[in-house]
Amino acid sequence: MMQRFYTVFSFFVCLLLLSGCRDDKNSGQKAKDAVITVVTSADYPPFEYYINSEMVGFEIDLMKAIAKELKREVIFQDVPFESIIGSLQSARADLAISGLSATEDRKKFVDFSAHYNESKTVLLTDDSSIQTINDLKGKMIGVQMGTTYEANLKEWQQKIENLQIQSLSKVPDLIQNFKAKRIVGIMLGIGEAKAILEQIKGLRIVDVPDTEVFYAIAFPKGSPLLVSVNVAIEKLKANGTMKTLQDKWLKGSADAA
Repeated sequence: MMQRFYTVFSFFVCLLLLSGCRDDKNSGQKAKDAVITVVTSADYPPFEYYINSEMVGFEIDLMKAIAKELKREVIFQDVPFESIIGSLQSARADLAISGLSATEDRKKFVDFSAHYNESKTVLLTDDSSIQTINDLKGKMIGVQMGTTYEANLKEWQQKIENLQIQSLSKVPDLIQNFKAKRIVGIMLGIGEAKAILEQIKGLRIVDVPDTEVFYAIAFPKGSPLLVSVNVAIEKLKANGTMKTLQDKWLKGSADAA
């Protein structure tokens, strides 16, 4: 009789332990689901950059607004731009927001949200001899590695004699090389170019025709977050939040869509 009691007692103890483990696992999963991990390259004012060690910018505020709509917390991870797509493919992040244009090539590896901003490519320079991209013959132009701007320059290399490219991971490094006269210009987006103009006097913007792009949030293929993020983006457009953020960060810029 006593043996049977101990057997039944042990059985219920095991059930309680298993239930506790399952509750812990469920709690851990719920905690994980409550957080969105976002990768970005925080060197691109006014979209994402640092002020006194705090990450700020248009896309940072936009992502926080989207997370609020989803009732989720958000954690930002600052990574080199060229590693953003890889971070999504390896499931190290839930999504990416970093001035990403939804190109056909990128769509092979990740999914994209509805677009939330429009931009175009420009050249930032102080070289008065450069009026169009046809004047880049024999010039060294800087560009951020992994961007569509780099892809454009490599394409133009096939047509423009002795066009040289310096590709670096971070825009501040390109700016330093420009100041040191190692490059004569930087290819980037209009919004970023105007932000740099406010810091460095004597520069000008050279328009590059037919280079309009649309910024979107990138996700791992098949992400369950895609639909809900699209709903949040449309809601932020409809209730005026998107325009408020654009006015705050992009006012006077052609990037404000």
